[in-house]
Amino acid sequence: MMAKRRKKKSSRLPAVVTVVLVGLAGLVYAGILPNPMGHFVCKGVQQDDSTRLDEEGRRVSEESQWYAAMPQGEFEPLALLQEREQTHLIYLTNGAPQMVSAPGLLVWLADQGLVHVQAREMRIPITSSTGVLVKVDKPSVVERLELHRLGADETVILHPKTIEPLVVDPEDANSDAARAYRYQERRTILSVLDGVLLSAVHKTSYFGGAHPIEEIETVRLDLGSTRPIASRFQLEDSAAAVKGKKGSDDCPMVHSETVGLRAPLGAMVPVAMMVGEVAACAGRIDYVWHSKDSQAPTSLSLAPDVSLKNNRLVCGEKVQLERVVDLVPLADMPAAIALTKPTGKGGPSGPQSHGVHLTPFSVHHDSFSLGSSRSVIGSQALRQGTFGPDGALQIKRAFGLVD
Repeated sequence: MMAKRRKKKSSRLPAVVTVVLVGLAGLVYAGILPNPMGHFVCKGVQQDDSTRLDEEGRRVSEESQWYAAMPQGEFEPLALLQEREQTHLIYLTNGAPQMVSAPGLLVWLADQGLVHVQAREMRIPITSSTGVLVKVDKPSVVERLELHRLGADETVILHPKTIEPLVVDPEDANSDAARAYRYQERRTILSVLDGVLLSAVHKTSYFGGAHPIEEIETVRLDLGSTRPIASRFQLEDSAAAVKGKKGSDDCPMVHSETVGLRAPLGAMVPVAMMVGEVAACAGRIDYVWHSKDSQAPTSLSLAPDVSLKNNRLVCGEKVQLERVVDLVPLADMPAAIALTKPTGKGGPSGPQSHGVHLTPFSVHHDSFSLGSSRSVIGSQALRQGTFGPDGALQIKRAFGLVD
């Protein structure tokens, strides 16, 4: 579905018929008659369409009406909102917007369709160098990232590619230290943008002392090729965000690296990764944002006569939605998925949840409230035509929309 712009054209219709059609169009636009095509309509000023000049040779602006038909099909996927623990699908069914959620991270890849990424816990054996299994008090585990291609029903190992057993010397195999030793490797998905997955790897070694040995690193993976890629940011790219933020005396924090996280409107921005410096808080990680990156722009033009101003989405003279903190512009219609600040405390989704709305760029259609979401680590506007019947069926099955 493509946005269509109505331009002035020469017409061969009789003058009376033309007047009648124009009059009916005006009644539709004024809201007196319903729009028979179910269109989103927003009247705006388009500067570049006019070829007329005024007496002083200046280009004359002309007003034009912008139309985009709401799909009337049984099922039209519009966008994905990805959290760390679940993914939301916004879609249309018979023209009505809906939102449904599924556990885990679901991503649409242009060349592979819908994929599911998860961290699966694997046990690591401890053996002697001769291959004898060591009896331990508690198991050692590694969380391994895996990608499941739903269309091909195929699982691909992302990271780590291999898991090796921990090996001790034969004379230490039966010692108390070997039995008490424990290793854990946890992975936290931080963002998924443009097919690139960023995760933090937290490695912990327990030797029976007061504090474990901690190590933290980040891994960036191209989900298409499943290969690691380098960061686009340097350490100094987030230096301004950490000025004066070094932690407390009990837990000093070190500026470890710069990570690229999702900002409002889906941009990737540099964020400072702060890591605990001493054993008492060595496993602590803070992500420090520059204030300008963590908030939606105070003023942004989205379409002719549609803008985001001071957390208000405005179409013409109408305030379409207030308290807007994030937007995902849709690919094939003049509308966006908008996230708004919570209006109250608590609730089933917790105090950090945000309202989710489908917001038409229209003076005649109000925003549709769809539900709530926690912090979004990724977003995708789904372009119609990129997935055929098989892709649509993958999406339906993943989100429980079919048996």
